[in-house]
Amino acid sequence: MNPAQDIPQIAVSRIHELDAVRGFALCGITLVNIWQHASGESEFNVPGVDPFVMNVLEGRFYPIFAFLFGISFALFFRSATRRTPQPRLVLLRRFGALAAVGGVHAYFNPGEVLFFYGVAAIVVLVPATFLPGRALPYAGVGALLAGLYFSAGIWLMPGLFLLGMAFAERPPSPRWALPVFVVGAAASALLLLVSWNTWYDIFGDTWYRVTNPVVALLGAVTYALGIFLLVRRVKAVSRLLAPVGRMAFTHYLTATPVFLLLTPVLAADTTRMSVFALAGALIVVFMVYSPWWLRRYHYGPLEWVWRCLTWWEVIPNRRPRTEAP
Repeated sequence: MNPAQDIPQIAVSRIHELDAVRGFALCGITLVNIWQHASGESEFNVPGVDPFVMNVLEGRFYPIFAFLFGISFALFFRSATRRTPQPRLVLLRRFGALAAVGGVHAYFNPGEVLFFYGVAAIVVLVPATFLPGRALPYAGVGALLAGLYFSAGIWLMPGLFLLGMAFAERPPSPRWALPVFVVGAAASALLLLVSWNTWYDIFGDTWYRVTNPVVALLGAVTYALGIFLLVRRVKAVSRLLAPVGRMAFTHYLTATPVFLLLTPVLAADTTRMSVFALAGALIVVFMVYSPWWLRRYHYGPLEWVWRCLTWWEVIPNRRPRTEAP
């Protein structure tokens, strides 16, 4: 069973590129998650390091993940409609399982988002499958603006889910990636500079609270397009990141007990260098373990369990020796 089954062959290379972007986002999320736990338990505010993570990394990777989640939802729904006459029931089972896993995960790691992903997929994305494709971008923009208006944070995700779904339905030409990246990078850098320094000093917390989600979203767009452009031109980067992205569910969940157990040690470090060391070590493990596993199996361990729960049957996972990943 091929992960790209039911997807036109012309789109397969694009799927690998999106896997690489997902792998990049997972690496960033891993670093930010570890830093948040360490800084939340620490009495220290480390000059230079904490502001850098807060203003350059925090909030930049979850939007990428949410957008890609919407794309994956649309591709899975398209595949499910070919396999079963009741694809929405399959979707409800799939995301009910995700919400259940997310609920357990949130018990040990309060504030994590998998439970919200599962619930939002059921409440927002499944009903959105009844919308005409041309309505999805408007629904996505409307939901995103509503999230920005009310509280940002996780409330941005329904809009990003819908925009990802719209992207999967009508993907733009890749030739737009470079000019949008250049404009996004310039705007993101300008807003970051202004909000972090001059205007923050003048208007204080109000300006920061209003503009920070917008700056974070622009940063997410810039990072996502930058890595997308890079993996299209440097295949070695794609070979490192794409397997990580294909096993993102497994890595995201299994990293949690590691950094939770080490949080007291990380919080006691007055330099925060242990945060970067642990994140770097986990990322290396992701990059080594993922291709090793995927040479032997179609899906990551937890991706396979999730797929079995989705279809309510045991899905063959072991690759024949002669089959390439």
